[in-house]
Amino acid sequence: MPNLFVRRGLAFFVLPCLLISACSIANKNPAKQTSVESGKSIAAGEFQKALDTYKAASKRNPLDSELAGNYVRVIEEIRRAADQALGRQDYARAANIYRVLLNSYADFGALAPTLSFNKAQLETALKNCRTALVENPVQEALKAGNFARALDVYQAALKENPGDAELTASYVRTVEEIRRAADQALARQDYARAGTIYRVLLNSYADFGAFAAKLTFKKAYLDVTLKYCRIAPVDSQARQALKAGNFARALDTYQAALKENPGDADFAAKYRGMVNDIKAAGDRALGDKDFAQAGRVNVFLLKNFPSFEGLRPPVAFSRVTLSEAIAVCRDGLTKAGLEEYRKGNLAKAIAVWEDLLTFDPDNAEIKKAVNTARTQLNGIIKKK
Repeated sequence: MPNLFVRRGLAFFVLPCLLISACSIANKNPAKQTSVESGKSIAAGEFQKALDTYKAASKRNPLDSELAGNYVRVIEEIRRAADQALGRQDYARAANIYRVLLNSYADFGALAPTLSFNKAQLETALKNCRTALVENPVQEALKAGNFARALDVYQAALKENPGDAELTASYVRTVEEIRRAADQALARQDYARAGTIYRVLLNSYADFGAFAAKLTFKKAYLDVTLKYCRIAPVDSQARQALKAGNFARALDTYQAALKENPGDADFAAKYRGMVNDIKAAGDRALGDKDFAQAGRVNVFLLKNFPSFEGLRPPVAFSRVTLSEAIAVCRDGLTKAGLEEYRKGNLAKAIAVWEDLLTFDPDNAEIKKAVNTARTQLNGIIKKK
């Protein structure tokens, strides 16, 4: 029995001693333990966890030089991982690692001067990564003509990095580049493309915020140029028709635009101007006593009067003035033809009266006069 008690007593004494000895051995080599733990974190890409492990160990063992040396090596290893990612142009990964180092820089304390880099270099590297993350997709979008995408990239980047002067400056340059692309399209009279680009800028203008004041153009410029791009192709087509004397095509062009844009005051104003210009052409012809042309213009306007009757302000003439002008043209050609007929110029008389019939085809009296003159002319020809 005594031997049993002795053996048990020794067991109770030896076991705690062994435990204390094991803990003492572990505590005597914190550098090794920390190195193993942080190594696992680095292998898993958990750089922040690796740094936190060393930070905690350093607080417990502030005078351990081996631990400090390992801490520095881990920091440098993490920095190399960031540099390697940057070299592969993996800007997102590089930025994440540089940010980990930058966020932990204050924890490095006395170790910071021994590092091969400083805080300013981390800030520069992080900024370069951010710039690349923005610039690359922006340039791709600009090259593809996807200007809205380019602006969206900058807007998202500024939300993540508000107040970044370099990013803002790059944003401003890109906005100006997009505006130049619109101006160039406008100069080429590519109104559709120019209008599309101006609309992108106009839709994004509210996002420009404080730097809008730095731009070389204002919102009003976009409003005006977009309106011009919308109207110019229609107006150009209508003006060409007017110049060619194709009044029907001139009016049809604007009527189609108004149908697509009901209630559009700009198109309505252009349409009213076109109608007044056609009336002016008729008035000039009447002043030159070109009764045939003046008659055709005024009859054309009278037939189309319902299509511009509701314009506000109204056109510069009425149904009555058109009818009066037509009457003058009819009377003038009737008399001119009669004069030629009396002189015996039957062919000229017929030509004059046929001009009258181009705008007054149902004039029975003139039709009869033409038939009579033609019969007489045929008789004279047969006698010859």
